[in-house]
Amino acid sequence: MRLRLDETILDDSDNIFALFSDPKVTQFYDLGAFDSLAAVRDFIHHDIWKQHNKQMLRWAIRGKVSLDYLGGCGVNHFEHDKHVAVIGYELCQAAWATPQKP
Repeated sequence: MRLRLDETILDDSDNIFALFSDPKVTQFYDLGAFDSLAAVRDFIHHDIWKQHNKQMLRWAIRGKVSLDYLGGCGVNHFEHDKHVAVIGYELCQAAWATPQKP
């Protein structure tokens, strides 16, 4: 396994800002680009609050050895009474798969 999932922390702010400033990443995403690091920190705090209140579950995706931030993933929306959950992810372009030669 090449990846590790763990808690998103404030030290990830620069990487999250870069990720959500990339139009190729956000092209089909339902979240607009961040305009400041303060907005990213608010986003992280809000996700942590929602996680503690069992409203969502979110992880950072990191390289297993390097621990480099590669993106995020999680369950973004729960409807307990309907047994529904929305799963999503976003990856930095550097983590996108490159076609393998045969």
